[in-house]
Amino acid sequence: MGPGGGPNQDLFFVLMNNAVSSTAGLTTYWSVQHRHPDGHPWVDVAHFLTREDADAAVAKALGSHPDAALRIEHVRRS
Repeated sequence: MGPGGGPNQDLFFVLMNNAVSSTAGLTTYWSVQHRHPDGHPWVDVAHFLTREDADAAVAKALGSHPDAALRIEHVRRS
């Protein structure tokens, strides 16, 4: 997704909304986050129960674009 959006912008926001609502009741999970090139904060796009699942999803999503702005964070809630 480049400056000004792109053809997948609607999909990105649907994924983000689903990611935010999918953690209800979880105290620990792995969050895949995306950072838009314009400098906005990191935004959750997917959640996984294991690091291995998150790694596999990121590897599949990046494909031939290993420099994409994705990261995996371990989230712990109190």
